[in-house]
Amino acid sequence: MDRESKTCDVDWASLERDILVSIFQKLDENDRLSGVPLVCRSWYHASTDPFCWKHLDLQRWSQKSGTYAQLLNILQFVLEKRQAQLQSIVFPHQWTTENLVSYVTVKCPSLKSVTFTNCDQLLCRDILFRAFQSCSELETLSLNLSNDLPNDAWPELQRSCRSLRQLKLKGYTFYDIDIAHIAKHVKGIKALVLEFLYIYKEDVAHFLKACKELDSFILFYGEGFKMDPEILWLVSGIRDFRIFKLDCYNNMSY
Repeated sequence: MDRESKTCDVDWASLERDILVSIFQKLDENDRLSGVPLVCRSWYHASTDPFCWKHLDLQRWSQKSGTYAQLLNILQFVLEKRQAQLQSIVFPHQWTTENLVSYVTVKCPSLKSVTFTNCDQLLCRDILFRAFQSCSELETLSLNLSNDLPNDAWPELQRSCRSLRQLKLKGYTFYDIDIAHIAKHVKGIKALVLEFLYIYKEDVAHFLKACKELDSFILFYGEGFKMDPEILWLVSGIRDFRIFKLDCYNNMSY
């Protein structure tokens, strides 16, 4: 009973701005936009802090509600009215258009992490080239390889994003995808995450042989992969090595 009384007596409105900002960063986009600002004056002012908007998950927002036009309006509001210090963004599966990608990467050149949940509309080399060239400080890149990207996108990524340290690749299979070409141009990464419904030992070995600086390697697979002595030898020097079996497609992340 005493504990409940003490909890109720906390004046949440009087918390320091930095603490409120730190808390608000963990909320989803709808709460930060239309929930938090209406609570009280101090929460409203804290919600206008640019550091409240270090991360933006447009995929999460698009799954809950809204249209493409609303998404653009919200993005413009966050980047221009709130002057967001955006460091991480997840592009939506349905609306990853050339205009959206170009607008974000030009407005946010200090992006550290970018996730493309759908690469189907990124097959134009100019879109990817401009995105990579704008995001020279990029450290983490996540791609859903439902379609193979243009081959010259990978050397451009290597040239433009020299701070890239973590690569996450997801898809159905590596069939018809030039794994050796990809691995050649990301060989300096420190962390690799592969998540595929169908992936084979040879696919994994391509990356492990090329990426000699890996500290972390995580594999999610549905079918095909089987551990053998060669893989065990290739991962023997990797500090963080984990494998997870996917039960079904619904278990796949982003």
